Amino acid sequence: MVSSKLVEDPQTVNYDVIVIDPEIINCEMELLDAKVQAPRLLA
Repeated sequence: MVSSKLVEDPQTVNYDVIVIDPEIINCEMELLDAKVQAPRLLA
């Protein structure tokens, strides 16, 4: 499923991904440090 936002404005979506990527990495590291067993979240 493709978001309608992606179809309408791919540049904005690309920017959003660049901005949020470090936050996703921090979240992944917190989950790993806490030894959370949630493979679907980490995928």
